[in-house]
Amino acid sequence: MSILLSIIVPVYNVGSFLPKCINSIISQTFTDFELILIDDGSTDNSVEICDAAAKKDSRVRVIHKENGGVVSARKAGLSVAVGKYAGYVDGDDWIDEHMYEHMINAMEKYNCDMVMCDVEHENKSVPLSSGSTHINISGGYYNREQLENNVFPKMMITTTLTKIIPNAIYTKNAGKTFSQDKN
Repeated sequence: MSILLSIIVPVYNVGSFLPKCINSIISQTFTDFELILIDDGSTDNSVEICDAAAKKDSRVRVIHKENGGVVSARKAGLSVAVGKYAGYVDGDDWIDEHMYEHMINAMEKYNCDMVMCDVEHENKSVPLSSGSTHINISGGYYNREQLENNVFPKMMITTTLTKIIPNAIYTKNAGKTFSQDKN
């Protein structure tokens, strides 16, 4: 049996948020996924929450590893993922119940390498580094020239020290081989 989507959640001491995160994933309207929880050496109750989720739902797998940081955890998840596509959710976040249905439908319909969604912050008084939760990019399809001229400049933030891209990995869904190639 093949799985269409691997959802990877790095977990490090997020016990107070993790049940809501896991429930938001398990409750997706899109159901052809595996959920890979990467316990990155947690010292709180995150370990027990991960293990309980795996016992409750056969789509959930737990990997326990020594603390190596979020990138190390994501790579560990991707190395065992079997889905055609890979997506990431942070352990202290939760997602809309239709998010992956919409993202996977777009991936399949348009045969694209990556789709991106927006993010909403519960505490609007805490600004992102950009000062906004939206980058004002219209939905649609972009060729390389349009990406370079219309999308990339809106994604960049110029500070006195550097230029950064504020968009988080958890707003993206990509083909697994695309994700692996871009390490």
